[in-house]
This record gives sequence, structure tokens and C-alpha cells, in this order.
Amino acid sequence: MHRVVIGSGPDAVRAAAVRATGEGAPVLLLLAHAKPEGVDHPELPVGIARFTVGDGERPSVERVLGTLVESPDASVAVISQGHVARLPMSPLDVPRLMEGRVARAAARAWLHARGRNALAELVGGGQEERTHRDWVVRRMGGPAWQHLYRDYAARRWGLPSEELACSVAHLHHSHGPGPVDQQVVGGGYDAALAVSRACIEAGGGEIRTGVEIEGFDVDGGVVTAVRVAGESIPFEGRLWVTAPPSQVMGWLGSAAPEALIHEAKSLDVRPVLRTALAGDVDGLAWETHVLDEGAPFWRVICPYGVERTAIFHTTLSGPEDPGPTPEVVADAARALGIGSFDPGRARVERLAHWQPVWRPTSQARVRRLLLEFESFGLIALGRAGAFAPIDPVEEVRLARAHLEEAEPREVHRTLVEPPVRVDDLDARITRFVVR
Repeated sequence: MHRVVIGSGPDAVRAAAVRATGEGAPVLLLLAHAKPEGVDHPELPVGIARFTVGDGERPSVERVLGTLVESPDASVAVISQGHVARLPMSPLDVPRLMEGRVARAAARAWLHARGRNALAELVGGGQEERTHRDWVVRRMGGPAWQHLYRDYAARRWGLPSEELACSVAHLHHSHGPGPVDQQVVGGGYDAALAVSRACIEAGGGEIRTGVEIEGFDVDGGVVTAVRVAGESIPFEGRLWVTAPPSQVMGWLGSAAPEALIHEAKSLDVRPVLRTALAGDVDGLAWETHVLDEGAPFWRVICPYGVERTAIFHTTLSGPEDPGPTPEVVADAARALGIGSFDPGRARVERLAHWQPVWRPTSQARVRRLLLEFESFGLIALGRAGAFAPIDPVEEVRLARAHLEEAEPREVHRTLVEPPVRVDDLDARITRFVVR
């Protein structure tokens, strides 16, 4: 009898590979995608394609991803109104991202916010922060939020800034870790997925593609089998799932507690469209965040090993949202001053469940659902399952922690949950985004 992992993308492939190498038992991967890599274009990286791997964990990570090499470039930039500023920005760069009148108002508001926060640190006095907007306005002032952060937040994380949790800002706009060594996949991104597949197959496992899960069999309050095309597939150990909580609740069917079904539906995981275009990437940073209001994408990456290609990221409103066409992306890139690209040679990838949407209540709901999943014998992994923006190395780290049979809720708390910080009042606009 196999161990079983179910999911739809590369995160499911990596989770199955970790399980195959760590448990020494055959793993059956039930993959919704039609291809065994979980993506149509495995040569393109998912995410920013840079990782931070400690020396102690590097061998276990390379066993699943293949050889890592030191990143040749870690540059990050923002672009607004045709001006590109490398991060961290010079204070002189910030006004150039806004119109002159707005820039002057933003400078005054920023100075006022800095003074107020410095006084609060001396004499005390709190201020409730529940949303992304609360966090930004307190540190950067209202004009900076309105003209730099607001539209970017909605386009990236799928909700208006006023409805996003402040933990989004804590994680993505606060203090970074400082200069760190970063790694990239040395043999190419398709080769990394091939290594993961080989781990599964070497352990006697199997990958079934194009699988539609019909539901779970539950006996004594524990999931004992997965129903696929009228067949019930039993398994050993816990069931590993890299799928959104709402989908998992649907598979549980009548066994799912009614009170938690609504909780799961509120944890929205949006699809993301990646449009890879060939063109002039000279002068572009590895990662460029787009701040111009109404832009059809929020990030552009030019990763190592993918020649003369820029990958444009768009968070979609839902499964029915087609997203911008390659022609729209190319036209917008030219108008925004990013560069000239050929839409006729586009490679388009739709990642079904990639961007967790954090509301102020999301963390509490995730905690309750994880406890419920544990009682059913389920382990939630990957970006969608863990409901967190983790990269491939963090996915491997999380999966390995679950191999130790630690308490799942504690694993999630220590490795996944967004930080809650009280010492970042001096966060600066010149960093803009650290993750």
C-alpha cells in the first residue's frame, strides 16, 4: 500500500519527492495537472527562483531539487512613471516615483509619521493596526499609501489594501534580513522538477496525471481512502494535500463540520497568470515590482538561465478571469518603460492556486482548519494547503518537518505563519518590498 499525496502543481511534486526520500516507502502522487511536472512550461521558474538555503539543510534540499549554485544576481527594483529605482532606494529616488505635488505632500506626511512614531516609542501609546492600509499609513503617511502602495497591494494580493491583513505588510514591507547568500537551481528549472519526479519513481512510486478527486472515504472520523473515477484508493499514514482548504472541505463532503465549511470558503487562493515574453531585458533587475496604477501585472522577473526572457505576473480575480493577453502585456511593458517584447513568442502559464488572500481573520481560521484536518489524518502542504507564500525551498522544509511526525499545528506556527511584529515602526519606504 502506498503513501498518497494529492495536488495540482509543482508543490505537490516536491512534497511527494520529500516523502519518497524521507519515509522509504512508495508514494502515489495524484496530480490534477495533465503533465507530471504540474506545469505546462517547466523550463520557467515558479516565483522569483532565488532561495536562501542554510548549509545544514542544503544536502536534503538538493536531493529533491538538484544541485544549487550561488545566485549571480539578487537585484530588486521598483518602477513607477518610467523611473526605475533599485532597492533599497536612495531617498532621492522616492520623489521621482510620484508627481511633484504628490511627492511634496508625501514627504510632509512621512516626516509627520516618523515624528509621531518616534514619540510613541519614547512615551508609549498604541494604535490598532488591522489592515495593510493601517500599517502603511502609520509608517509612510497617507499620500505614500495612496500613490505607491494601495494599487500595488490590490493587484498583487487580490484584495483592496483596506481589506488585507496587516500581516501582509509585516511580511512583505517590513525589515528584511539584511544581505544574505542566495541560491538558484543550477541545472535549470525543468531539470529540478525532473529530479523530484525521479525521487518518486526511484522509491517505487507512481505519478498519475489529469486526476480529478471525487472525494474521501472517512471511517471513524479519519480519511482512509481517496475516491478517483469510481475507485477508492486506500493509503498508509497520513494523506498529504497541496490544495486550498475549501477544496479539501468539499472532498470531505458530509464528514466536514458545517461550522468550518464557511471558514474554509473564506480562505481564498487566487490563480496567477505568468506571461513569458522574449525581448530586450538589458538593464532590468532580476525582479522588478510595478507600482503604476492599473498596470496589468505587478511583477516582472528576468531569472538566471532563461535567456532574454521576462516573466510578467498577474494575480487574477478568480477561475473565470482570463487575464491579460500577451499583446496587452507587451503593450503595457512598452508604455511603462520596462522594455520591448514580442507577444508572438509568448509562453503563458496559469497557476491555479498560487496567491493566498490574507484577510484580518485568515490566520485564526487557518489555525482552526489545521486542527480539524489533523483530526481527519490530513497534512496541508504547499502554498495553497499551508495558505502562505512559501517558495520551493520553504515547501521542502515544511514537508521535511512533517516527516518528523511533529504536531502539525506547531510546524505551521514555526515555519509558515506570518510574523506579528511590534518593533518595525522605523520601517522605511526606501525598502518598499523585502519579499
